[in-house]
Amino acid sequence: MNQPFYQFTTSKEVLRFNFISVGHRTIHKVIIYQKLPPPNLYNLVLADIDKYNQLDDFSISDNGDRDKILATVIQTMFVFFEQYPNASVSFVGSTPARTRLYQAAIARELDVATQRLAIYGLVNGIPEPFERNKSYSGFVIFQKHL
Repeated sequence: MNQPFYQFTTSKEVLRFNFISVGHRTIHKVIIYQKLPPPNLYNLVLADIDKYNQLDDFSISDNGDRDKILATVIQTMFVFFEQYPNASVSFVGSTPARTRLYQAAIARELDVATQRLAIYGLVNGIPEPFERNKSYSGFVIFQKHL
C-alpha cells in the first residue's frame, strides 16, 4: 500500500478524519468510525461534506482521485487501529456500485494489505476470508496482532 494518500486531521477520539480531495474540484471529505452495539465493532463511513456542512455519502464526486481517496481510507484505518487495536471495522458501499468499487480496491491491494490486516467479505451477512473474484455484500477488517 504505497499509494499516495491525502494528509488528514483527526478528532481527539480518533474516530473522525477530515481531508480535502483535490482533483477536478476541491471537495471536503470525512471518514467516520461509528461505534456499533457489538463490542469492538465500528462502521466505517466515507462521505463528502456539502456546502451546508452536512454529510453526503451518496454523492458521486468523480473527482479523478479515487485511488488516492481509497489509500487515505486505509491510512486512517492504520491510525484508528493504533488507538483501538482490538476493534473490527465493517463497511459497505452506499450503493451496490460502491460496494463493487471497494471490493476491487481490496482485491488489488490484498497481498500487501493482508500482511497487517485480516480482511473478510460478507456473504448473506456471514463473514468469510476475502477471496478475489467472489462477490460480497460488505466487508469486515481487523488488525492482525503480529
